[in-house]
Amino acid sequence: MTREKIGALETMNVDKAIRIVRESCPDQYATKYAENIPEVIREFGTKGLCYQIGYILANTSNWHGKDAKRAKKALRDYFNKYIKQERTIDNKRYKS
Repeated sequence: MTREKIGALETMNVDKAIRIVRESCPDQYATKYAENIPEVIREFGTKGLCYQIGYILANTSNWHGKDAKRAKKALRDYFNKYIKQERTIDNKRYKS
């Protein structure tokens, strides 16, 4: 298998990561935050989703295993990408 194919197998999208949190994370708060995501998106959009992902990540420190590792990585990557975009937008606003 090529390195690209291995990388594609290891990556997980946010939707699947959230589903895995709902189905297999032992932390009741993380699962509750994951279950409330559709409502949060309707009310607050992408910004609300990112806050909710932050809450999920804060409550998954005791969740271990292959699926946990992959799901948390997907959520962290999405969260960090969003935060980086927000900082870039804020920096442009302040420089103007």
